[in-house]
Amino acid sequence: MLVEMLRRKAENAGGVVIEFPTTNTKLSQYCHVCGEYHKKPLSQRVHTHCGLNIQRDVYSAFLALSVKDNALDVPSINERWLSMETMLRTASLSGKESQVAKVRHSSNRESSDSSERLVQKVSAKSDKAQDVVAEKQLLLFTL
Repeated sequence: MLVEMLRRKAENAGGVVIEFPTTNTKLSQYCHVCGEYHKKPLSQRVHTHCGLNIQRDVYSAFLALSVKDNALDVPSINERWLSMETMLRTASLSGKESQVAKVRHSSNRESSDSSERLVQKVSAKSDKAQDVVAEKQLLLFTL
């Protein structure tokens, strides 16, 4: 009944539900860094292996994106990880930690602007400064 409800909701949103056997994939036990399965008790809610520290359900959902023909497609996991790591780590944090991480991520994005965008920002500020100087000179000249 739950799967049918999910299927209806997915179809209404333009998506699909893809089912696969958990006995083949064992998503909550897999570590994409070392490529091995590590059994853990259900009470362990965080995947902590090979330097990873990600909430177990978030990590399993990430791995589920790479299931093809009822098995994990390891190359696609590694490729996706590169673009999703920051988001996944942030999603695994508590509310307060998550807010701090978002601020850091935002400032990192700002600092990694292309040099062209930085030049544009500096130029814009420089133009404004020149306008202020020109206004002051005009004001002095007219006095």
